[in-house]
Amino acid sequence: MHETAARLYQAAAELRRIHHLSELATTLAVSPQTVRNWEKNGLSKKGLQEAQQIFGISLDWLQTGKGNMLNEPSALLAPPTVVARTTPHVDNTPTPALPDVHAFALQKLGVQGEHIRHEIVKNDNMLNTLEVGDTVLIDTNIRAYIGSGIYALATELGVKIYRINLFQNGFLVLINDNPAYPPEMLRPDELGSLKIVGRVVGKYGVVAL
Repeated sequence: MHETAARLYQAAAELRRIHHLSELATTLAVSPQTVRNWEKNGLSKKGLQEAQQIFGISLDWLQTGKGNMLNEPSALLAPPTVVARTTPHVDNTPTPALPDVHAFALQKLGVQGEHIRHEIVKNDNMLNTLEVGDTVLIDTNIRAYIGSGIYALATELGVKIYRINLFQNGFLVLINDNPAYPPEMLRPDELGSLKIVGRVVGKYGVVAL
């Protein structure tokens, strides 16, 4: 198997739990024969670009194996966890006052500005990247698609988080990192219905002890 195809299968398995050729072809919106050609000859330029967009992986890693697999900023992939003590110390000494959790997270992530919105994750569609109960930081200055990334969308059921990528044919794909949920496609004439609240720039969790 060509090394680029092998890395594509590796990324698909680790990020989406995709292990079969047919599943990979469906996710990338290509024919099974196209994937077989990649296995033999390597990914085409278009295949590399679509794999990068759909899985959010590094093009350099996909081609050479060098660097990190993912393109995501480190603040989003490895956010700080803020620990909040909710019970007294065993020795009954006074519990220190809690810091402003939101301010602390903003400082640690290097994010500032009144345009940053905090939203608690209520759905499991982004499981493996975002856990239910995590708080995401949303840059509300970004109200349109500006490139592959994780966005907050306004829906009838409230704010929902998706990874959004663009196909070369003008289609947008809304990706759920939880493999239990299939991706959703938007045609160019449907993009007007997309209500972007902002782009996710970080996350954090609060653990009660």
